Amino acid sequence: MEVHSRAQRKEGVVTGLQGIIRDITARKKVEEAVKASEARYRNLIQDAVDVIYSHDLQGRFLEVNETALRIYGYSADEFAAMNIRDLVHPDDLSTATAALRAKAAGTVERTGPYELRSRTKAGETVWLEVTTRILAEAGQPVIQGIGRNVTARRQAESSLEFLKQTLPLLQGKLVDDGLRILLERIATVAGWPYAEAWVPDSKGTLSASPAFFAARPGFERLRKLTEKIAFQRGEAVLGRLWVQPESQWIPDIQKEPGVVRGAAARAAGLSSVAVVPVLDGTRFVAGLAFFGTVPRSDDPQWLQLAERAAVVAAPFFARSQSEEMLARHIEFTTAQFTASPVALVIVDAEGAVVAANPKMAALCGTRVKEGAHAVFDLSGRVAERMEDPVRFTERVRDIYMSPDERLRIDGVEHDRLGHDLLGTDGKKLGHVLYLRPKAATDAPLSRPRTKKS
Repeated sequence: MEVHSRAQRKEGVVTGLQGIIRDITARKKVEEAVKASEARYRNLIQDAVDVIYSHDLQGRFLEVNETALRIYGYSADEFAAMNIRDLVHPDDLSTATAALRAKAAGTVERTGPYELRSRTKAGETVWLEVTTRILAEAGQPVIQGIGRNVTARRQAESSLEFLKQTLPLLQGKLVDDGLRILLERIATVAGWPYAEAWVPDSKGTLSASPAFFAARPGFERLRKLTEKIAFQRGEAVLGRLWVQPESQWIPDIQKEPGVVRGAAARAAGLSSVAVVPVLDGTRFVAGLAFFGTVPRSDDPQWLQLAERAAVVAAPFFARSQSEEMLARHIEFTTAQFTASPVALVIVDAEGAVVAANPKMAALCGTRVKEGAHAVFDLSGRVAERMEDPVRFTERVRDIYMSPDERLRIDGVEHDRLGHDLLGTDGKKLGHVLYLRPKAATDAPLSRPRTKKS
């Protein structure tokens, strides 16, 4: 009931009361329904998984929901003192202000959805898909916005694009150069200021690769220390990565057991690290370490990007390592072949010459074009690399086809020796033939004499 009353007076004396009683049951029910609806609406806003906010035409925040407080790390009071310019990424601010101006001018009532970057209190980037509209509250125009967090989707898209752009850069590179490219690209896109690679060495330990990335000066002391140490299997974070090749994000380096570079890392402003193995099947190829200045909530997401990049790049590194090992083996074999005191030639199963040393070239009356080194050419084009390819071919054919075990060449008798080269399956791959001067075989071995004084 709604009651209105007033006193009745006569000659200044209250003689009675006059009142009006009105049944307002229906109105109260409407008001209570409105309050309940507003409460439900407010609860929906506060419990929504999306960021919901409102601000005036100058961009000053009026209200934000709990999701906004949780994602951005600001309190409600801090938001009340902020403008959208404090939240939107500088590169995307023009998009937000253009949408605001259009609604303020009455051109449109609603804009979106469109995507823009925003920044948390900790400096992390959050991608929002935003829809905004203009409303009237207490007679004043207000902008209400809904922002859906699409950071994970954006990062997934960036990961795919990142991999597409990175892999071509690795082709044709040596292992260390490829690792350097991969470290720089991952660290740059993830915002990690320092990164390094570790590889198994000939001593059976894990040592630092020459490949590393530094986004700024200040890591010199850490790098010098890194170059001096090596880890045994299972020792510290990287040694454990070698034994148990599973990626790991460590928010606080100092709390890890066995830390040997903690002081240097702290002096360089580094506190967190993410480690990622590079595997060729089950073989450990390398370990990647990415350092951060402060632990960030999105570090595990960037760790997933590094994992995907390592998986995709692993075949490249394995192939490059094999090629480098093969190159070193060929270099060693070439040196042995060149330094041999006898003339050597190798022919394949079809009789094509695939290798010859300078002594054999000299016995054939010619020289190697490139100099004094042996020639290897599995395509059988060794003769083309001789100064007189015709003479070389004819002499090698005569030597190879001769039935004699002893040949006279340029007045010097040579023992003609050789044996077949067999594959692991016993199949003949070719034949190695060598000529040794007879005088050399007959002469006894002796030490050179020294002159007495």
